[in-house]
Amino acid sequence: MDMVDCKPIVTCHGDQEVFSSVRGELTERLPRDSVEWRRSYGRPPKTVQVEASFITFSQDVLPKEKDRTLLRQPFFHIYWTDCPDAETYRAEVKDDIGAWLQVLKQLNIPDWFIIVVETDKIKKGNKPKLLPRTSVIDKIRSDFCSKQSSDRCAVLFESNSPPSAQRSVDSWQMLIAKLRPLMLSALNRNLSRYEEMMRSQREKRTDPRWNFSDYFMLQEELAFVFEMLKLPEESLVQYDELDALFSQFVINTQAGESPRWLASFTSECNCWDGLNLSQAVNQEKRQLVRKGKATLLDLRNYLFSRQCALLFELQRPWEVAQRSLPFMHNTVHELQILELPLPIGSVACWVFLSCLEVLQMCERYGTSSQVDAYTHYTASLWAYAREKLHELGLLCGLLPDMTPSSEQLNLVVDLLSGMGKLESQAQEDSPNQKLREALSSQESFQKHYLELSELAMGTYKHIGRLRCAKRIGKELAAFYMKKKEPQKAEIFLSDALKTFVEEGWDMLVTYTRKELALCQKEVTNSIKYLKNCALLASDSLLSIQDRNHFCDELIQVSKQLSEEPEGDKGEEILMKMDPVFKFKDIEMKPANGKVIIGQEVTLTVTLESNLTKEITCNKMCISFSHSSCEYDSQSEDRVSHDSVDQSQTSSQQYEYSNSKFPSSLEFRYECDYQADKTVQWSGVVCKNINMLLQRQDSTSSLRRVEVWQKEDFSLACSVQNAVLQPGKNVIVFQTEVTERGIYTVNQMCAEVNDLQFLHPRIVPALSHEVTTQEPVISITPLQEPLYIGVPQWLSVHLSTNCFIVKSGNSINMKAPDGMSILEVSGDVFKLHPHENGAILDLPEIDANSEADVEIKVLTEVPCHVEAENEELLVRKELQLACPWADQVCCTLNFTLPFTVKHKLHTAGERKFIHVQINGTSDLDFALRDPCLRFKSLGDESYSEVSGIHSNAEMQLAKNLTASYVWLMNNKMLNAESIDVDFTVNYKPVNDKIDDTWHECKHSFTLENFQTQYKVTAQVQPQSTDFCKAGTLCNLNIHVDQLHESKSDDEENVNGNDTSTSILYEVTANSNLWALCGKSSGVFSLNTEAKSSHTVTLEVMPLIAGFLPIPSVKLSKYLASKLNTSNAEQQNDEKCESITCTTSDICTDEGPHLQPFSSGQVYIQSQVNQVHVIPDTNTSTLEVSVP
Repeated sequence: MDMVDCKPIVTCHGDQEVFSSVRGELTERLPRDSVEWRRSYGRPPKTVQVEASFITFSQDVLPKEKDRTLLRQPFFHIYWTDCPDAETYRAEVKDDIGAWLQVLKQLNIPDWFIIVVETDKIKKGNKPKLLPRTSVIDKIRSDFCSKQSSDRCAVLFESNSPPSAQRSVDSWQMLIAKLRPLMLSALNRNLSRYEEMMRSQREKRTDPRWNFSDYFMLQEELAFVFEMLKLPEESLVQYDELDALFSQFVINTQAGESPRWLASFTSECNCWDGLNLSQAVNQEKRQLVRKGKATLLDLRNYLFSRQCALLFELQRPWEVAQRSLPFMHNTVHELQILELPLPIGSVACWVFLSCLEVLQMCERYGTSSQVDAYTHYTASLWAYAREKLHELGLLCGLLPDMTPSSEQLNLVVDLLSGMGKLESQAQEDSPNQKLREALSSQESFQKHYLELSELAMGTYKHIGRLRCAKRIGKELAAFYMKKKEPQKAEIFLSDALKTFVEEGWDMLVTYTRKELALCQKEVTNSIKYLKNCALLASDSLLSIQDRNHFCDELIQVSKQLSEEPEGDKGEEILMKMDPVFKFKDIEMKPANGKVIIGQEVTLTVTLESNLTKEITCNKMCISFSHSSCEYDSQSEDRVSHDSVDQSQTSSQQYEYSNSKFPSSLEFRYECDYQADKTVQWSGVVCKNINMLLQRQDSTSSLRRVEVWQKEDFSLACSVQNAVLQPGKNVIVFQTEVTERGIYTVNQMCAEVNDLQFLHPRIVPALSHEVTTQEPVISITPLQEPLYIGVPQWLSVHLSTNCFIVKSGNSINMKAPDGMSILEVSGDVFKLHPHENGAILDLPEIDANSEADVEIKVLTEVPCHVEAENEELLVRKELQLACPWADQVCCTLNFTLPFTVKHKLHTAGERKFIHVQINGTSDLDFALRDPCLRFKSLGDESYSEVSGIHSNAEMQLAKNLTASYVWLMNNKMLNAESIDVDFTVNYKPVNDKIDDTWHECKHSFTLENFQTQYKVTAQVQPQSTDFCKAGTLCNLNIHVDQLHESKSDDEENVNGNDTSTSILYEVTANSNLWALCGKSSGVFSLNTEAKSSHTVTLEVMPLIAGFLPIPSVKLSKYLASKLNTSNAEQQNDEKCESITCTTSDICTDEGPHLQPFSSGQVYIQSQVNQVHVIPDTNTSTLEVSVP
């Protein structure tokens, strides 16, 4: 019986002819639609298709209580009848159904169903005269079906006539809808009973009488049931559990006594035929397991073949390949644990056959969309099969450098005998046939070995595992070396060496290079062999004997190549100096890099020789690059810094950057406790271990690819016949410069016969400049900032470069206006100040030298005429002239240490001049002797005014103010315009070197400052004696003209008008006052003295208290050129339409405003206040009690 194709068994009793007529239709309709299967124990539901295999009911096929089978017993039972009426039912059918149900009840089987089939033929032949009260199906329900089993009966109507066809379809649908859940429920009940029995058997696994083979067959039958229900995933779980259970038993044998049943699997094995995945169920192996005669290999082959069959059914060939390699490793490990007696090479045969079987089945079942999925796992299978084939070739003497002995031939015969029956050789490309061919001869073995190697390498490259491909390439190189084909071996070794070098595998690089060198020696590739000898001779990972050998080879082969005729020599043999000779350091004299034409330059190079023996270099050279000089202020920086930066940048191309790794390790303490709160383990864990242990992609290189070549050595210095000892060596190079420019060291080359060792980039890239650059002069302050009015120290820096300053040369310094150079004593440098600057005499100064001279300058405080806001920063240019260069201009920024401001104050007709000095620097000053002089228009000399301030000395510091006040006399008041000069003496307080008093002067002009108008404003109540909040009051504005005023031509509208129009504006705080009505207007005053005018406005105080009187502002009102009359009345009307203000641009067309000069209008009531009382006497007082 085929376990895979079997179906659940359903018995049929009753009228077999009736069942036969509907059997085909029933078998077809049952699996047509899927149904949800709700399983027990809370497991997730599954969607299945219900199928059944129908047999005739018999007591012999019914399950017994002790039956341990699930597939060969029926799980559902159906009774069929076509009884036409109740009489026939009572006479014939009722007793038969009762006996049938009695048999099922005795065996405790609750899963049954009764179907009554009705046809048109039956109804026509036995048509009753009267309609029956109950039908046959009702009788059956009342006799045999309780309330719980009322759905275990159904009527199936079968008709061939078209009018009854729909009724037949409906009856079939109702029947199938009842049968499917009942059959699933019956199956679920049987499965639950079976699983419970299986679970109890598994719990007895520690019993000495327990047998794994019996339990295996028990659980496998459950897997067959799931597979029968089209649930291969559930079936696979059962086999996985069996696999894990058996593996655990084998592992436990290492720690304790093995069970008795395990001895049957450790018996002598005579068959290692490998996996057989072409059959869904290998009946031969299954019978061996059932009978307890299977070996470990038999069990593992069968178990894994069943898992693979289910995976192929699930269309997951990639998972088959994924499971195969761990399965083989695990099986080999179990063979070692159980010490199964196997002939030598039998395990290798089994692994080889199993690998090829899995690979062939994956290709057969795999689709194009799954190739990439299973290729990641088949690569390792190809490599494993190749490895085992190589092992067999070594055992059987089939490798190229071996000759099979008689014992090895007998071993081949023994291995072939255990590889299965001859029928398995029918297919030419089967694994069995391939292995037989490979073991038949050396030529066939080499063919299959190379084919497998090529497949393994190609697959590894396809999935990006290049390191594995290179490893196989190395093994192929060894194979070709044994085969006496070093040309092919060289290709694989060179490819592997390139990868190892790029990825930094030092040990692999060393031994691969050694193998490659031996291969190149066989090929007689002298140039490549010479380079590898040099690298191996300096490799510290090799033994001293090997390094000495390759050092001798280096000297000998290089000498042989140098003795060849010139015509036979090809291109020059060039290789990197590192690691054969390690470039350690380079020094240059002169150290500053400044060289005059004809001067000698010395380069001292330190090299470390990693060779084990002394070697003579025929010639050692250092090349230079030459560039022309540019004479500018940045030439020195370019020579000394840029070249070093470029060399450092280029050197980074040859070094591995580990910037991706974290700068520090982060650790944390961890502790794990057991259930009884005792410490199970504790330790320190690295938190950022994932950043440190990152697997690098095989396709990416960890280091940058070096690109270097030998540059031009036409401009170089050299040393002949230099002997390099092992370890540190110092070589001195000397050269004389004959041409101006910048010379930078580039490369170094050491020649050993015809082999040239090149250092591609010397770091640091030292350079020396050969130039005739002229001296450079600059001036820098010795302290910041520089202050005006205080002596300041400057430094004159002279850099001679290639120029020699002779004694008697001088520098002429020209100071700007307001700056003087003070005399400074000196022994070497002589300074001679004069009116426009100073002359600095220089001593003799050598080339490439520097000198600094300190000078002292004083800048006068600027005299600001009518300046209100002085600028704190003043720029001065100091010009330097010397005989060897053009004139140099140096800009210096000076800061004002203090500022001076003036202000005019008015008190009636009296005037006061207020001068204020504000400290703005960190210096403290002493002030004394303030003086104010004036000169009116027409005066030839200034007159001094006495101040009303104290004449004592004052101290001025940062953010502090010194003030002086003078009362203007009558002469000043009567003048229309006066020029005023203010002077004060000052000196720094804490300056011990300079104790001289300096004068500060401030000049300004006063015009139109006489008081012309006096304004008095007064607030009076309208109806009461006091001003109340919220009550209208009168604001009386009284304007008195104090002096006669002259009307300008622009103000006169006509020649006879002797009045002046004035605009008044009233403003107030909106929170204190409300201005009612107009707030501005125009009135006229005669130009004669003692004229006055009064204006009354309505205002309303908003709050109570002492309120400041609203502000009043006067401006000149310049009317248009149109003739006007009744000036005051019309001006009051015009003020409502005036839109220009004092800041508007005046025009000759319309009216405009002109402000009065400072001091011309005196507001007498500017600081007066009005007492406003509240509207009511009630008030609220808020008191807070703590």
